[in-house]
Amino acid sequence: MRGLSSSHVFLLLVISAAVLGKGTVAFLPVPGIKSSRERALIRPLRASLNQESSSGKNDVGSSRDEFLRGFLAAATGAMTGAIATGREPRAAEAVSAGDVDPERPQTVQTYLEDIDNYNLKCPDFPKNLEWVNTGPLSFQKELRGKVVLLDFWTYCCINCMHTLPVLARLEKKYAGEPFTVIGVHSAKFENEKDTRNIKEAIARYQIQHPVVNDRDMQMFSAVGVSSWPSLVLVGPRGNLLSIWPGEGNGEKVDAFIQGALAFYDGKGQLDKAPLKVSRASGSRGGLPGSPLSYPGKLHVDPALPRLFVSDSGNNRVLVLDRKTGALLAAIGSATGEPGLEDGDFESSRFTNPQGLCLSVDGRVLYVCDTDAHALRAIDLEKKVVSTLAGNGEQGFDYTGGKGRREQYLSSPWDVVLKPAAAGTSTLLVAMAGTHQIWEVDALSGLARCYSGTGREAETNAGNRLDAAWAQPSGLAVGGQALYVADSESSTVRELSLEGSGKSRTLVGGALGTSLFAFGDKDGKGAQARLQHPLAVSVVRGDSQVVVADSYNHKLKLVDPTQGTVKTLVGSGRPGLRDGKQKQGELWEPGGLASDPTNPNLLWVADTNNHAVRVFDLVSNELTTFALDKDVPTAEAGASGKEAGRGRPSERSILNRRRSRVVDLGPVAKQGRVQLQVDVPEGLQFTATRTSEWQLVGAGAAADTRGIINKESGAKGMAIVTIPSTVEDGAMVELESAVYFCEEEKGVCRTDGVVFRLQVKNGGPSRIVASHVVERASSKPRVGAA
Repeated sequence: MRGLSSSHVFLLLVISAAVLGKGTVAFLPVPGIKSSRERALIRPLRASLNQESSSGKNDVGSSRDEFLRGFLAAATGAMTGAIATGREPRAAEAVSAGDVDPERPQTVQTYLEDIDNYNLKCPDFPKNLEWVNTGPLSFQKELRGKVVLLDFWTYCCINCMHTLPVLARLEKKYAGEPFTVIGVHSAKFENEKDTRNIKEAIARYQIQHPVVNDRDMQMFSAVGVSSWPSLVLVGPRGNLLSIWPGEGNGEKVDAFIQGALAFYDGKGQLDKAPLKVSRASGSRGGLPGSPLSYPGKLHVDPALPRLFVSDSGNNRVLVLDRKTGALLAAIGSATGEPGLEDGDFESSRFTNPQGLCLSVDGRVLYVCDTDAHALRAIDLEKKVVSTLAGNGEQGFDYTGGKGRREQYLSSPWDVVLKPAAAGTSTLLVAMAGTHQIWEVDALSGLARCYSGTGREAETNAGNRLDAAWAQPSGLAVGGQALYVADSESSTVRELSLEGSGKSRTLVGGALGTSLFAFGDKDGKGAQARLQHPLAVSVVRGDSQVVVADSYNHKLKLVDPTQGTVKTLVGSGRPGLRDGKQKQGELWEPGGLASDPTNPNLLWVADTNNHAVRVFDLVSNELTTFALDKDVPTAEAGASGKEAGRGRPSERSILNRRRSRVVDLGPVAKQGRVQLQVDVPEGLQFTATRTSEWQLVGAGAAADTRGIINKESGAKGMAIVTIPSTVEDGAMVELESAVYFCEEEKGVCRTDGVVFRLQVKNGGPSRIVASHVVERASSKPRVGAA
């Protein structure tokens, strides 16, 4: 259809729909339709539409609306530019690809004027759905007068993960505007339908906007989206404006949000009162008092008693003594601050580190810095972190061939050493973002694709480059075979490291290329079922493989020779319990590491339990590894230094991942916020650490940070004045970090709340921010008493 004009393309879409059924046709005006012949073709279709509209068939669920929703889903992505501008398809493709076009604001306005005339209603949220970060919302009530961006996602999906930073940037850009993002979680896997698990994903990914659990895909189907992720823009009357399937649409979505806010502001249809959102505390379960946060992967040193742990949620790597649980080193931000920064152990930064592996000589630890889209190298002797490949930006390169920061990577998730001749060192990387396996020279940083076309599928081939993977997330080497936890195909697969690199599926999946053959069933080959496995490890002399069947909350044993799998431990329900077989419980385990010094032991990163577990392959018993009290939380800092020392004033004074968020609404410029702190009975303020507050987003004014004064009993108070330099309409955040101890246990903790405020001329001159310390959700802090 490249040779057709935009108007011809549009006519084909309309006429095709007309063939499917009379009365189901709606159309959008296109400037490109000019000839009398074209108008003659459209006229009866318009008459049919008008007849239906006049008969009152204008509600949600009408054939007219169903068609328009389907049309938007099919046409918006590639045809938005053509519909809005009447350009030739080649230009429309350039617009849909996100190319900057000086005419875009005008063409978006033209499009909005056209689509607004049809008042296509977005189906409202069913009343039986569960919400997180807010109470139930409706387009006809709470969301009326708002421009709303719906993000249809499922938390397993790497493309959905890539979209989250885009949403965060849009939320920040349009803070204070009548705009909100709502996550519509429409689960792929059975495990993802559980609101408890969704809450953990929200905490792990630091999602602050409202999320609704669309567990039976009611909204997904009603709106008419067909893929994860999909973004849907809705106007202030609950009217559908545009649909974008897939990732990579940030620039286009931004242009439409900006255009929609201007367009509906001009029509006087916006409600500028802030939407109240209250985010619950980050961790809702798992090991009480654990200093870890969603640990993703781990690695065992074969020569020394060292255990390396990716403390993913705290954006750091820990080195532990696996005999005593003592802390040997903490690498990365002491406060959990993300980033991509090289340097010493304290100044370096990671962002959601995952896979780990050690060099043959034990001097260098390689790290998949997943959300920084980089591969890092930690020199354990020099205590220096460097970047081997990647630069912090997500890449769409499926070939590679460059090194260091010139090479773009996409969500590297796991890494292993490739068996090689003496004197060479090559790393194999599970490149989850491009559904491939890459190889990286550990000396030069040269990175290139090793296996996979980049198409997301379960496809085996005689040549490694012709195979297709589906979000590979775990790797293990046994002899001359690479074992892969191919998470989205729910399989364990094998790739030969010899010859042309033949691949095969050991267990799980389907005989075809389906990505929806999952479940929980022991057995052989394609008759067995797994659910989103994230890790594999070779055991018993490389003859067998253990897989972390993550969404079934189990460990299972795979026999590569027989092509069979059987459950070792796990009840199939999320939980934290030591024991054998079904008595032992895990919660979405994400990492495995065999122990070369004790082949009977397997180390487990029990991700949602914030714990390290140990499984004995002889006794079949699962136990919890006890970390020594010297392992700090991210708040306390790896070196025992005060958390705020040496940091810019705009950096957080608390671990925001574990803090509650409360929307306080408007406050006047130079208004006063009375911060009131209440500590429950049996607790007291820490004697050696002062509780404090910080105003974030107010610029570099001198009065944006202070202490919380202890009042009588277990109460504290501070008066915070909004600086006069803050612009009208700006959003600011008041961070409250309270340090307290349990009198009986002698355990000290920290509790954080982030209060959101919008500075508005004419707003209240005095408001109260109430911080009631929560005993259960707080995390222990070492050395505070």
